[in-house]
Order: sequence, then structure tokens, then C-alpha cells
Amino acid sequence: MAVPDIPAAKRAGLPVDLDRLAADGDAWLSPEDRYALKTWGVCTQEQPGVFMIRVRNPGGALPTPHARGLARISRSFGPDWLHLTTRQNIELHWVED
Repeated sequence: MAVPDIPAAKRAGLPVDLDRLAADGDAWLSPEDRYALKTWGVCTQEQPGVFMIRVRNPGGALPTPHARGLARISRSFGPDWLHLTTRQNIELHWVED
């Protein structure tokens, strides 16, 4: 695969049918589709139908209302915990489709 132009990919938008992804799972995704999702913070996992969602947190400050909102999302769609990265972002692991 050629070296991707991430800024151009983000300008072009997400070329993945999210309705189909939600309905049919991720087995049909091509490697290019998986990479496109990754540039938008949605990483597929080895387990079918399981994702890791990365949330950017510019500056590293996370206001309490935002933290509570992410916690609610994690309780609803994930394992009820958040991962804070060394780059001061937030990851929600084991999010199922």
C-alpha cells in the first residue's frame, strides 16, 4: 500500500458506509477502509465487531462534564473504563458494533 496522505484523506471525508458497518459488522471492510476509519479515530480489532475509539483531547485538559459524558458512553458501549494515553487522549476499548 502506498504512503497515505492523512490530511487529504481527512479533507475527503470518511468513505465508509457507517450504516452498513453498524448493520453488518466489519468483515466486509477492505484494508483501505480500515485505514480510513483509523484516521478518524476508529480502530478495528482482531475480534470481529469490536473497535477501539480514540478521542482527541487537545491540550490535555478534560473538563468534568466531558469526562462524565465519556464515562457514560463507556458504560453504554464498552467495558466501563477509559484509557488515558501518554499523548493525553482518551481511548475506549472493546466497543462493540
